[in-house]
Amino acid sequence: MPYNSKPRYSYSPHHGMWRVYRNEYTKNTCTGEPIEEYRTKEEARKRVYELNGWKYENVQNRKATD
Repeated sequence: MPYNSKPRYSYSPHHGMWRVYRNEYTKNTCTGEPIEEYRTKEEARKRVYELNGWKYENVQNRKATD
């Protein structure tokens, strides 16, 4: 995963779904506003990579190269 200490978008589980959040940073805190929901972790992860401008690599491809 590309390193960025303050990514603009992130994802986390929420009631059996995966939410994508838009993060806002202040001096000492970070708050996230939910903007989208996905059924799978991989779908949410892919969307976060797209929104952050990172190169996305599918899970199967990552595991094959490890």
